Amino acid sequence: APYLMACLLYRYMNEMRMEALRSMRQAFKNSDSISLQEFARILLLDDDGLAEEFCETYGLQIVSLHAPQATFGSVDDDDPEPETNETSSKVVNFSSDSFDLEPEFG
Repeated sequence: APYLMACLLYRYMNEMRMEALRSMRQAFKNSDSISLQEFARILLLDDDGLAEEFCETYGLQIVSLHAPQATFGSVDDDDPEPETNETSSKVVNFSSDSFDLEPEFG
């Protein structure tokens, strides 16, 4: 029964995602962005790749943020100074009005 219900609901997933996107547009208009992982979780997308495709389809801007991350060596190391590595995270930017809630496919 759960598989049959999932098959029946699959038809309406994009419609539900569009309504969620409209709500997110209003909710995040002052904070401007949300992490790509959180965006994928909210819209029930399987992974970040699908979230990026969804954003591209609807004209949402994805921004990469680079933040330094300090990592310390083991206790046996002679040099206690931390190493700094660049980590990258992606956020979905809602500040732009350029995204289209009714895209044309084709």
